[in-house]
Amino acid sequence: MPNNANKILLQKARRVQIYMNHRAPRHAKDLGVQFFKSRFRAQGWLDRSFKPWAKRKKTDKRRPGRNILMDRGKLRNSIRGNINGGTITFGSDVKYAKIHNEGGSITHPARERVITHKVYKSGKRKGKALFARNNQNATYGKKVNVGSYNITMPKVVICFQSLN
Repeated sequence: MPNNANKILLQKARRVQIYMNHRAPRHAKDLGVQFFKSRFRAQGWLDRSFKPWAKRKKTDKRRPGRNILMDRGKLRNSIRGNINGGTITFGSDVKYAKIHNEGGSITHPARERVITHKVYKSGKRKGKALFARNNQNATYGKKVNVGSYNITMPKVVICFQSLN
C-alpha cells in the first residue's frame, strides 16, 4: 500500500513540475500580452492606480476621436512575450515602440521631396491643383526642399522592451 501511495505522489509531483515548467509560463505570457493590449483599449497604464495617457493634441480629420497610439493597430498587434528560462520578456519589434514607451525627440534632417499635384478638369474643383498621391492620377510634380524639424514625443508608459 505505501508503495502505491509513493507512485501516486510521484505522478502528481511530475504533473505539477510539468505544469510549473511548461504550462504556467505560457499561461502567464498569454495573460501578460492580453494585459498590455488592454492598455491600448483603456488608454492608460495600470499600476497601483490607473494613469491615463495624454490626449491627442490634434484632431484627426480622417478618423476623428481615434485613440492615442492608434492608427492601424500595428504597435498594439506587435506585442509579444518571450519565455527564457524563468523569465518572461514582453516587447515589440516595431521600430517606433521605444520612442513611444520612453519619450524623446525625433530629428528629421533637411531633404528634397517630390510633391505631386492633380489639376481637376471638371466638377466643383475644376481648374484647382490639389495634392495627389505619387501615381498615375497626378498631373504634375515638383521638387521642394523640406527643412529639418524636431518632433517631441511624450513619454507614454507601455513598459515593454524592443525585441529587435
